[in-house]
Amino acid sequence: MAKQEHNSNQELSMNPEEELIRFENVKLGYNQRPILHGINFKIRKGDYIGIIGPNGCGKSTFLKSILNLIVPMEGTIRMQGKKINRQIRNQLGYVPQDTKFSKEFPLSVSEAVLQGRYGIIGILKRPKKEDFEAVRLALHKVHMGKYAKRPIGHLSGGEQQKVMIARALARNPDIILMDEPTSALDYQMTQSVFTLIEELHDKYGLTVLMVHHDITLIRKHARRLVVLDGTIRYDGSPNTPIADEIIATAYNVSK
Repeated sequence: MAKQEHNSNQELSMNPEEELIRFENVKLGYNQRPILHGINFKIRKGDYIGIIGPNGCGKSTFLKSILNLIVPMEGTIRMQGKKINRQIRNQLGYVPQDTKFSKEFPLSVSEAVLQGRYGIIGILKRPKKEDFEAVRLALHKVHMGKYAKRPIGHLSGGEQQKVMIARALARNPDIILMDEPTSALDYQMTQSVFTLIEELHDKYGLTVLMVHHDITLIRKHARRLVVLDGTIRYDGSPNTPIADEIIATAYNVSK
């Protein structure tokens, strides 16, 4: 069965001034070898987007392009009308895939979250009152305020990941990018982190773009689904018959 492409952005449209990021005819790859091509895509304020696709389809490459870690081979990526660059990256929060601290790691929870402010504070400059307040508020949002002075290595894996989310939130980002944020967690911890992300989106209006391998979890929690497989094969509501069909095709699953 031939791969299909579907885009339901019209169904999800918002006011143009709410647009945060736009991909315009973007091709991405390494060493002149394309991985993703023909990417035309918009992220709007308040989106909760889940990105899935088979191994090697370009999910991490897609995130790296927004973080300005790789430059498009073709096309342009803009944030609020400006080309993505290092300065604009301060408006992005990022939660990496598998961050784990040993019990001996000499860093408190609040110090770990303060690291999220470094790009704003500046090199060799001391944190100010507003920086410490941003840390306090970020920990409050992830329900980890009471752990502020505790060594981060003494926390469970799920608690450490919540601290990493707080670190991303500390810079008051326009959007938070997540790369497999529960890959190292057990079922209960995974559910707890997804519940938190949903709360941050619904209560605080956080814009979320998450790459994840678990199709069921993404379709349950995300409000918008993107299927990558060389290009964008689907962009729309997570649970529709056409989403079922395109997912089955992308993952080469017989129906």
